[in-house]
Amino acid sequence: MTIELVEVHCQLCGSQHHHKLHVVDEYFSEYFGRLVLHIRQCRECGFVYTSPRPSENCYNQYYAASGQSSGTTLNMVTEQHPIYDQYEQISRSIINWLNNKPAGEYLEVGCGNGIGLKMVQENCHWHCQGIDPAPVSEFARNNELAVTQQQLNEYANRNKSFDFISCSHVLEHLWDPLKAIKTMKQLLSPSGVLMIVVPNIKEILTPEHEVFDIEHVSHFTHYSLSLLLAKAGFKFLHFPQDIDHIHCCLMASNNPALQKEFICTLSNDSNSLALQIKNYSSTRHLIKATHLEKLNRILTELNDSGKKWAIYGAGNFAFQLFSLMPSSVNQAVTVVDQSLDKQGKCFFGVTIEPPHSLSLYDVDAIFVASKAFAYEIAISAQQYAQKPLEVVTL
Repeated sequence: MTIELVEVHCQLCGSQHHHKLHVVDEYFSEYFGRLVLHIRQCRECGFVYTSPRPSENCYNQYYAASGQSSGTTLNMVTEQHPIYDQYEQISRSIINWLNNKPAGEYLEVGCGNGIGLKMVQENCHWHCQGIDPAPVSEFARNNELAVTQQQLNEYANRNKSFDFISCSHVLEHLWDPLKAIKTMKQLLSPSGVLMIVVPNIKEILTPEHEVFDIEHVSHFTHYSLSLLLAKAGFKFLHFPQDIDHIHCCLMASNNPALQKEFICTLSNDSNSLALQIKNYSSTRHLIKATHLEKLNRILTELNDSGKKWAIYGAGNFAFQLFSLMPSSVNQAVTVVDQSLDKQGKCFFGVTIEPPHSLSLYDVDAIFVASKAFAYEIAISAQQYAQKPLEVVTL
């Protein structure tokens, strides 16, 4: 399959003028294969985005094939998932806000399997609903959550408004984030509040990993997110203090009664961000060379020892890592991942299995192919294997 790459102008201000800050040359997945993407910064407004990139139709097909919608890459998050704490933190912030206001209508856009929606529904007195383009999950049905499978623009045609709308870890995936914000604004009541949560690119830039993955096409700071919300027509912005620094979180409203509470002054960080990304880019290729050398040494030691070893993790980082040595995957006894979306699919020719299969192979060691939560995954792997394991990671 040949992936068509499309040139995109700044979707915040529409300018064609840009600086190229970084080149991403990676093997992303079996679906996308190897692509060369550019990370650009708009010369006019400072917004950072990916261009060229796969077409919008290509992304739609990719998300449909993987059984998830854009922005719900963790459609199977449960309390055991390493990222659960982040979802809980965001949900707690929402709950604290709602419980200090009169009861109203709440909507979560891109609610995934509904675990965040369930937290909010169980801990506040509001009427809660969710929307996601992906099929309604078994989790949502079992917990009797009011989740609708529908695209946002189609859902907006309903004659209904909401007093609070949340949208977490969705906007960075969307082809046209400004259009999405405007659509959510249409769904708000005149006094309503919109809460947006996205990754903070300034806080996650580390050359140890390629942070510009194929699914994130917009790369936000608090400043650029504030520009986007203002461009969509919001007058008042609020910066919640109970969300950690790796996220950009802003609340937006046009309710005059919130004017004193919604005071948010953010400085233009475009120049410092550009410098930060350039510094990241200049060291990234050196890190990749180091990873190749280290990966080769680790796998050689595992194979020479005669140990049975498995790979845990088949996400973007794992594909990027093992694309450096694709033949080495066949030396592992299995590849496991807890995501149901990935199980049964191929990882460099090896079928991805659920983690509980580790006990069937009597593995001695596990290679954790994840750029985050390595400690939590290591504990989980040993529980699934039902024995102590040698844990190896970069």
